[in-house]
Amino acid sequence: MAKIALQVQSNDPNNDALLLSDLVHVLNTIKAALDETQRVFIRGEPPIRYRVVGLRRSSPSTLELEAEAPSSINDNAEELFARFLDGADAIQNRRTMPRDFNVATVSAYREMAKMVDKRVGSLVLTMEEPGPGRRVEVSRRLVDNASALLGPKRYARGSFCGRLERIDVHNQNNVLTVYPITGPRGGIRCRFSSEIAEIAMAGIGKHVDVTGLFIFNAVDTYPQEVKAERLVACEHVEHPSSLVEFWEHPVKMPECLPGDEPLLGWYDEED
Repeated sequence: MAKIALQVQSNDPNNDALLLSDLVHVLNTIKAALDETQRVFIRGEPPIRYRVVGLRRSSPSTLELEAEAPSSINDNAEELFARFLDGADAIQNRRTMPRDFNVATVSAYREMAKMVDKRVGSLVLTMEEPGPGRRVEVSRRLVDNASALLGPKRYARGSFCGRLERIDVHNQNNVLTVYPITGPRGGIRCRFSSEIAEIAMAGIGKHVDVTGLFIFNAVDTYPQEVKAERLVACEHVEHPSSLVEFWEHPVKMPECLPGDEPLLGWYDEED
């Protein structure tokens, strides 16, 4: 079975024990990066599952993940881990986008690296056997280089409609995901203020209109994220097919000049 080791160190100089919420965040972002890597490497196959088969509580803490792949792609699991580490190394150390990587893949790697020096002190990815050893010590340089590859940010104000299917208000994270019919398969991530938290929670499982500041990478067709300022039920939607027409009205994406970026207020893009 293909395996990969993760070494994670606490960011608290007075306590080397990881917070549970930080460890969960680490694992979620790594899984998202692995899933995006699989999408570009093994197309059209069911997602690989990962099991924690080793855990050592020390400083740093070490977890060992094993790929549990369907029999049809089992032989590719080892190469998937190899491409995962090679991809992180290429973006971080050479500012190069690996072959077949796309916006979603690079963005997932950037999200994985954002937690270093914030939620965790360090993150090291290691793959030893079989095959040649690989080791990547993830740093904030991966965030910077991924952002450079994705291009400068573009901003626009607008609205879109979709189904609200996911929300996280734990510890005031205030993040929700809305799925437009013709949008990206992973939905559109929206950040929102506490003032509309109750409205957002009441919208779970419903079609909603989201109005706010759209944040695009230069190469994006759809916004990378939206700072949601207003959220209401989609009263104009009589049938899901009408969402296609609604979304296809293009939103102007002006590129901001230096010093002319919009004031984001409570919004912290790095969170």
